[in-house]
Amino acid sequence: MFEFFLSIKHFLDQMNILFAVGLILLIGFLGSRIAHRFRLPTVSGYILVGLIIGPSVLKLIPGEMVSALTPVTNVALSLIALSIGSRLGIAGLKRLGKSIGYIASSAAMGAFLAVFILVGVLSFLWPELAGLPSRSEANFFINLITMALLLGAISSATAPAATVSVLNQYRCRGPLTSTLLAVVAIDDAIAVIIFGVVWTVCNVLMKSMGEISWFLMIIRPFWEIIASVSLGLVMGVGLHFLARRMRERNEFLIVTLGAAMITTGLAMMLHLSFLLANMAAGFILINMARRNYRLFTSINMVEVPIYVTFFVIAGANLHLGTLLKVGILGIVYILARIGGKIYGAKWGALKAGADETVRKYLGLGLIPQAGVAIGLVLLVQQSPAFASFKAAVTSIVLAGVAVSELIGPLLTKVAITRAGETHPRQGGAT
Repeated sequence: MFEFFLSIKHFLDQMNILFAVGLILLIGFLGSRIAHRFRLPTVSGYILVGLIIGPSVLKLIPGEMVSALTPVTNVALSLIALSIGSRLGIAGLKRLGKSIGYIASSAAMGAFLAVFILVGVLSFLWPELAGLPSRSEANFFINLITMALLLGAISSATAPAATVSVLNQYRCRGPLTSTLLAVVAIDDAIAVIIFGVVWTVCNVLMKSMGEISWFLMIIRPFWEIIASVSLGLVMGVGLHFLARRMRERNEFLIVTLGAAMITTGLAMMLHLSFLLANMAAGFILINMARRNYRLFTSINMVEVPIYVTFFVIAGANLHLGTLLKVGILGIVYILARIGGKIYGAKWGALKAGADETVRKYLGLGLIPQAGVAIGLVLLVQQSPAFASFKAAVTSIVLAGVAVSELIGPLLTKVAITRAGETHPRQGGAT
């Protein structure tokens, strides 16, 4: 029996990428069925099976193979950022009005500040909770600020799919529903912008390690952000002119994927943010011509297997030992994010002069968190600059995603029910 298990271990050690991806897709399918059986969000099923087959439990996918699949996660993130940019049509943003942008920004910044401050204070008092060096070490404060900034930026993201699903299920109509739909439509764009700025600043902080200058702190991050957006705009314009000569859906798919990969590759080679670059490309494409939406719909042909692989890998990156160690910090992160979203949305709605129901209940519909947050934490996981605390950040955020995806839809239902905006079908779900 012992020799049998040794032979299995030897076989797994020889695993190649094709076998690993095939296994991930089939296991991911199983995870989706499990999630459906227990009425959980599908993404939770992907993360769960990824955790089970990953290095922390069964070790079916070795840690080295998880790292080797980094390009898949980068492609998925590129497509997510491109899609986010495509939602930012200028005409649509004008219809939403300035108040929606104000409320969405306030909710995102509320979560960012709450998590940054509370996680930062707790990590300062008990550095071992976050795996940080002791306060006596020279780089303690840089590590502390960087970790808290990254967690704050990731916390600002909201997953619109769960919220929209609840609103559709209960056929919601009214001011809260309208405002909530508008806010979640642009929330991820705001989160990606916040993270892009924070990511640049944090990389400067970690690379300089005590040798901070005004140039590094202000000029360089500003330059990298402008350069990232400029790269995306150039790629978007080029893709727009290519699209004018194409007719077949397969052509749209090939060219769009190719352009997204080139944009991502160039950004990484130039040490720029490929998230901001791809979002800028999506923005310029959708605003140059409405017919460019064909480029984004063409991606639907391949995005499902990419996203399944992406979420299963996210689960495989979850380390149970680290999760137990950062339990208190994880709870603080979850509570701080929920509180920041609720009170940030309430403050923004108050300043925007929104209805009372919007002020009272909007924040409850902004709790779910999934794809974008997972993508951002995987970027942290892949960066050698954040090696000292990246395991803690990964575990905290993925635990927060799991909790928020479970309680988020329930809180959304509470909000719309109390606002009196549900119109369920007779005999429908309750």
